[in-house]
Amino acid sequence: MQTDAARGGATFSSGMEAATNYNTWIVEGFAPFIGKAVLEVGVGHGNFAKLLERYGASYVGVDIDPALVENARAANPGNRYLTADVTAPEILEATKGLHFDTVLACNVLEHLSDDGAAVRNLLTLLPRGGHLLIYVPAFTGLYNALDRLAGHHRRYSRESVAALVPPDLGGIVRLDYVNPIGGLGWWLTGVLRPGLSDLDQVNGQIALFDRYIVPLSRLLSPPLAKIFGQSIAAVVRRR
Repeated sequence: MQTDAARGGATFSSGMEAATNYNTWIVEGFAPFIGKAVLEVGVGHGNFAKLLERYGASYVGVDIDPALVENARAANPGNRYLTADVTAPEILEATKGLHFDTVLACNVLEHLSDDGAAVRNLLTLLPRGGHLLIYVPAFTGLYNALDRLAGHHRRYSRESVAALVPPDLGGIVRLDYVNPIGGLGWWLTGVLRPGLSDLDQVNGQIALFDRYIVPLSRLLSPPLAKIFGQSIAAVVRRR
């Protein structure tokens, strides 16, 4: 699975990492399900760790990319970070002796060739009643040059997310589309800039979106939760 790491680690948008309003919105949406001990899968540049600290949970981060792990450790020296592939049995060995009641996988599964194996492994880490929090890009029809630049293997529907959950391990308690305006923007970018080849070109757009559009998209998300959005937020409870 090193290919996944190379693509994921090499294609982060600095604009998304700096999108404070958007990232805060994601974490706040999962707030009712954040427990006392969180494992974050895919640590990025470590900014989600700071957002999760607000909920008083202990934190461990894991990523397949050693460089990202080192960067996150430097940014948050008080946290624990692990290097492991969540699609392989090594994640179970790497976390042996550690206990989590919450696993967060935000914009991670779309980077993995075997997303089903990742979901099964992450649910296996949880005790009964624990929660796996999933955030992934939505709608196959929106797949465009931005997805390719970001190293996405796929986009999802509510049905395809549900199909990832082994019935013997978990049950879905939330499955919603979020960010409808972002979805329209993603589609429009694909139409107007089909040959986009530099992720940094969109960072200015991301900053404007984060500052001015996120508040409006937050208002529109609840009534459109079962219809349309740029992403899907899912909560799976361990059986």
